[in-house]
Amino acid sequence: REMLVQLLTVLLSVASVSVCWGSVIPQTTMEDMENIIKVRVPDTAGHTLVEDYIIKVIKANNFEVSLDTFNDTTPYGEKQFTNIIGQYNKEAKHLLVLSAHYDSKYETEFEFVGAIDSGVPCSILLDLVRFISPIRDKLPSDWEVRFIFFDGEEAWKTWSDEDSLYGSRHLAELYSKEGPNGESEISKISNMVLLDLIGVVSQFNVLNENTRHLFEKLIKIEADLREQQKLSTTVPIFVDLPIHWPPIQDDNIPWMARGVKVLHLIPPLFPHSWHTKDDDIQHLDKATVGDWILIMRAFVLDYFNITGF
Repeated sequence: REMLVQLLTVLLSVASVSVCWGSVIPQTTMEDMENIIKVRVPDTAGHTLVEDYIIKVIKANNFEVSLDTFNDTTPYGEKQFTNIIGQYNKEAKHLLVLSAHYDSKYETEFEFVGAIDSGVPCSILLDLVRFISPIRDKLPSDWEVRFIFFDGEEAWKTWSDEDSLYGSRHLAELYSKEGPNGESEISKISNMVLLDLIGVVSQFNVLNENTRHLFEKLIKIEADLREQQKLSTTVPIFVDLPIHWPPIQDDNIPWMARGVKVLHLIPPLFPHSWHTKDDDIQHLDKATVGDWILIMRAFVLDYFNITGF
C-alpha cells in the first residue's frame, strides 16, 4: 500500500508540472469561477455575493430555490449559514443529489479563495444545472436531480465534530424529519454525489463500496471519452487502485451516518495547494476542469440511460 501511494504521489507531482491553459471550457463556467472563487467566509459580504450569484444561475435555468438558513455557534461566536437547494420536481419519489460546499475557509494569514476547495466543484454543478434544464423531460417523471450547495463545511479554527460541516449537519437532520405523509426527504435520496478538491491534476479512487458501481461508471465514461479523443488531460482521473481508503471527513459524513449512499469524489491524496494561498484560479489546470465538465455531463446521461447526445 505504501509503495502504491508513493508511486501515485510521484506520478501526480510530475504530471502537475505541465499545466494546460488551452483546453476549451464553456464561457459560462469561466464566468462562474470568476464569480465564485473569491473570499466567501460564512456570514460576510463576500459570502453573500457568491450566494446571490449561485441562486441567480439556478433560477435562470428554471429551477426553484429553497434556502436552509440557520444560526450556529462557532469558535468565533454565533454565525449565520445558508444551504442552497435547487429543485424542480417536489413530487419526485427518487432523488439524485449533486452537491458541493460553497463556503471558503476562514484565514487570517493570507487571502484564501478556495479554487479547488470548492469553487471549481460549484462551477461544475452550475454547468450541470444548465445542462439538465432543457432535458428534464427526458428524465423519469418520478425522479429529480437535486442540487445542494452546502454552507459551512470548513472549520473556523480546528476541525472537530462541532467545528465543521455546519450546513450538511443541519440539512441532514432537517431532511430526516418525516413530512405530513410520513415520508422524509432523506428516504428519497437514491444517491448523493459529493464533489470536492477538483481542478488540478489529481486521481480519484473508490471511497465507498456501496457506490462502487457508480465509480466504475465514471471509469468507463472517462475511457470512452478518451478513446473518442474528447478529453484534454493525459493522466487518468478515475482509477481503481487496490488500496482501502478510510472515509474522508467531508459533507458526506452526516448523510452516510443516516444511510445515504454517497459517491464521494475527492482525491485521497490532497493536492499540494489545499488550504494554501496557491488555491486560486491561476493555479488551476484548465484541461482538468474541462474534462470534469464533460465527464459529469456524461455521468448524468448514463445514470438515467439517456441517449442521443
